[in-house]
Amino acid sequence: MSQFILSNMPNGRHPLSWLVFVLLLIILIPILLLMVILIPVLLIFNLIKMRFFPNKNPKTFITPFGFAAYSQINRSVVNYPWHDIEKVEVWSEEGQTFPVLLMKTGEPVKLKDISIGQIKTLCAQHGIRFYEDVVIVQEA
Repeated sequence: MSQFILSNMPNGRHPLSWLVFVLLLIILIPILLLMVILIPVLLIFNLIKMRFFPNKNPKTFITPFGFAAYSQINRSVVNYPWHDIEKVEVWSEEGQTFPVLLMKTGEPVKLKDISIGQIKTLCAQHGIRFYEDVVIVQEA
């Protein structure tokens, strides 16, 4: 950005060269001021929102090592590595179908954020059994 401004510095040969330089400063100074003011304000706003109004639903991420579930309420991350996943099934609950990881410990991990096709591809890459038959689950 500084190179762009300096390349448009006025010189004595052209009388209108000052006009381009002043217009560049008029445009760039407010943009820089907005960035300097708005970025900290947005960061502070998001920190306050996360601190006092945390998201109740954990967010699931796909990592190169498996899956990670981040919970804002507990302020924790739970990792589910590929080698601990025994199989993946598709469950249907309350009209929604979603993939479920069945760990070697027997613990089911629901992945409502991630599509079934994406999980199927990942299972094929990592050699994990994937069952497409939908299992209907009803809470008693």
